[in-house]
Amino acid sequence: MKRKNNISKKLITNRQLLFFLIAILSVAIMLLPLFYNVQLKQFRSLGLIGIVLINFFGSATVFLPTPAIVSVGIGGTLYNPIFVAMASAVGSSLGETVGFVFGYSSKKVINQEEKRLIYKLFKYVFHKHGSWLIITLSFIPNPIFDAVGIFAGVAQYPIKKFLLFVFIGRFLRDIMIAFFFSRI
Repeated sequence: MKRKNNISKKLITNRQLLFFLIAILSVAIMLLPLFYNVQLKQFRSLGLIGIVLINFFGSATVFLPTPAIVSVGIGGTLYNPIFVAMASAVGSSLGETVGFVFGYSSKKVINQEEKRLIYKLFKYVFHKHGSWLIITLSFIPNPIFDAVGIFAGVAQYPIKKFLLFVFIGRFLRDIMIAFFFSRI
């Protein structure tokens, strides 16, 4: 019986270590531009793939000043606005998963997190109003959307839904921007 108890404690410890390492990796990706000067100008020659990459890095990192919205406007003048909006929405949706994974994995590191009021609040808000909250806040250009991804991860919101709703919000925003600039 004692051996079985030790094995289950080891498994819990190994699982917590895995989630801790995932949280550290997420932070490293978000802070990467502080240590390496990433030149996004090189992505311009890649066309729509460049728009995906610019928007991915712009959403995945907190401190990287990227021309993500500008790339949508410029892309709208060069390419089909629908394709530009799709490329941008895919890139930024995938980039937002970095914050989501950070929130999800950081919650798993601490066992007592479920007992805290803040966790219960996030879980209630995201599971009850998450779809509209995520779509609305991803539609509005704001620098705090990374926090929404982190909070959604802490609340254990389903990642498929998170990606879908971020994509919808970003696509709607980016289609307006791309069409606006394509008509100028």
